[in-house]
Amino acid sequence: FDKHVRGKNIVMIGDAYSAEDLSLSAIKLGAESVEIVTRSGDGIASTTTAWPMDKVDVNEGYVLTGVTEDGYGVVLSRVKYDHDSGEYKIRKKKQRVLEDVDTVIFCTGYEANLGMLEEKLRLDLRSKWPKDYLPDNWKMADNLLSEELG
Repeated sequence: FDKHVRGKNIVMIGDAYSAEDLSLSAIKLGAESVEIVTRSGDGIASTTTAWPMDKVDVNEGYVLTGVTEDGYGVVLSRVKYDHDSGEYKIRKKKQRVLEDVDTVIFCTGYEANLGMLEEKLRLDLRSKWPKDYLPDNWKMADNLLSEELG
């Protein structure tokens, strides 16, 4: 984690407890800046009123929809929650670009879910997860929960 954040510009996707925790850790390790991107703005990171050294900005009402042509920036599009459909609708005409991004961290929960990404940026998790990304003989190392969870 240290080599990916120290002296770098970080983007956190999501605003729940993981985003808050990782943002604080990144700042402690010397990150230059942290941008938190959140659709709803309802998470703990969005409601945090002060961040150390003013190094964190929260982008409420946005989702990641692309990467800049040079590969060093990310494109955020404004979203609005549609109560009729129960989904967030992307408003392509309202975009923001975050330049000079070094590291993007997805703080989107423990269940694999890429719903915050535009369709063209998503992996097909049904066919590629986890068998195509993990070696056949992969096994988690024993830890404190091994006996309880198996």
